[in-house]
Amino acid sequence: MIFQGTIKKLRETIAVNSTREINDFAASFNKMSHELYHYQHNLELQVEERTKKIEQKLKEIQKLNIEKDKFFTIISHDLRSPFSGLLGFIGLLKNEYDDYSDEKRKQIIGNVHRNAEHTYELLDNLLTWSRIERNKTPFNPEKIDLEALIDNVLVLIQTNFSNKELTLNKQLDPKINHTVYADKEMVKLIIRNLLYNAVKYTKRGGRIEIGTQSYDEKYIKVFIKDNGIGMDESTRKKLFDLENISSVKGTENEQGTGLGLILVKEFVKKNSGKIWVESKVDQGSKFSFTLPKGDQSNN
Repeated sequence: MIFQGTIKKLRETIAVNSTREINDFAASFNKMSHELYHYQHNLELQVEERTKKIEQKLKEIQKLNIEKDKFFTIISHDLRSPFSGLLGFIGLLKNEYDDYSDEKRKQIIGNVHRNAEHTYELLDNLLTWSRIERNKTPFNPEKIDLEALIDNVLVLIQTNFSNKELTLNKQLDPKINHTVYADKEMVKLIIRNLLYNAVKYTKRGGRIEIGTQSYDEKYIKVFIKDNGIGMDESTRKKLFDLENISSVKGTENEQGTGLGLILVKEFVKKNSGKIWVESKVDQGSKFSFTLPKGDQSNN
């Protein structure tokens, strides 16, 4: 009896210990499975994050390649063409000066002047674009008198209006304070390029208007409107897209690359504004952009 009781206790002890070991093993296995799941999940997240970073880098490389190709296209074609024109006109004056009448000489000199202006504008835009791409463009926002700045730009490009016998109307809203908080040199480039663009695509004797309006409690809107050749919807959507910019000649065969509008968009964005275009074929175009009011400088 004693022996049987001992055997029974031994069996019970073994059963209890086996159950405990099984439970301990199950708990350890569950813990290991849980840790393995989290490890796998974290690994998948890391792989996903690194994949996104690689994809982003590839997009940046593709963008750089597009910009590089566009840069060399502009240099090899759009910059070479005006220089060829300049050399051609100067060659005519050099070799056949005495054969031309005064009127013909004035015409050739006028062509030389227009080519020189375009070449200067293109070089200026290329250098500005290059500084932007290398993050070398200084940004110095300050309170500036927008009305005085507009007047300054208009004086600088008055010849462009005169050459095409264009009428310029200035319609600045007298009810608003024209103090804005922005980078003065960037705003000059924005307005200058938009006016150049309007002159280029407006027919001789046409009309261009520059004006301002209060956009909302924080921004002033500046607009430049012309009664030129306008554009269709497809062209309008591609205006600020570097991948799709193309050379479009003006109403008197003025050269264009579209690069100026790319710079305009970059600088408007840099100054916390936005830009948009309204246009119809043969009904002109209206470019509008916003700048923060001067009292936003502390926000």
